[in-house]
Amino acid sequence: MWICAASMALSAPARDPRVENSNKARPSNAVTGRSARETRAASLVPVHRAAARFAVSAPIATIRVPPRPFVGEREMREPVRRRSLRRGADTSDPVVQSALPPIAIPSPITTFEGLNNQDNASVLGLYIVPPDTNGDVGPNHYVQTVNLLFRVYNKSGTALTAPLPMSALFASLGGICSTQDDGDPIVLYDPLADRWLLSQFAVATPAHQCVALSRSGDPAGSYFLYDFVMPNSKFNDYPKFGVWPDAYYMSDNQFDPNFQGAGVFAFERSKMLAGDPSASY
Repeated sequence: MWICAASMALSAPARDPRVENSNKARPSNAVTGRSARETRAASLVPVHRAAARFAVSAPIATIRVPPRPFVGEREMREPVRRRSLRRGADTSDPVVQSALPPIAIPSPITTFEGLNNQDNASVLGLYIVPPDTNGDVGPNHYVQTVNLLFRVYNKSGTALTAPLPMSALFASLGGICSTQDDGDPIVLYDPLADRWLLSQFAVATPAHQCVALSRSGDPAGSYFLYDFVMPNSKFNDYPKFGVWPDAYYMSDNQFDPNFQGAGVFAFERSKMLAGDPSASY
């Protein structure tokens, strides 16, 4: 069982009158030195949830979508942090550099044009802001995602797929992962298994995290598709993934509607690599 441990993904356990009565005799936070946040965190428990949907995609290289008529510009949803921050005292940085070091960064081996906003206009009929550019490199490929498209290239810059909305990858999955493109896309190469992970969220209540994992080391091939429903009403903004042997880890910023803190998820990597529909966080 993998856990999701976060302010968003945790819930208080059922009340026990015996515990409540004993709590009345305990010293206050002022006496124990516990902060309100520490007290609240102590009452939270992890949440476990299996994928709501599972499917297998067609090879990405074979997917085509009809162009949509141009309708204008779309600004992606960007929640606002309304929690005030206090500035601490100014201090000197003991390791600050006093001189500019020599410019020693080597020149790139190759450069090429990736996705741009004109691709959004051509495919989706929209200019999108902000772009939220993201990409990763494997042994033989580079995969790029932006709001709201992704594309696979070889390392010479030759495009191996059409520019596609992420929803096209999830078409066989059904549900809102197959119909909505709400942004903050992620691509991540897993060098431990030679696989590719692509993901984006879908805005709803509760929200969804749509995750695709390649069935081989070819990012233009077929993918296992998962729809993970978030554990409550908080919006999973700015998700970021990491690869580790025991899990695919994800963090997010949580809003309801104001900023509530960060969430941490651990997705069952071994099951997802095997295409197991029961994979969970």
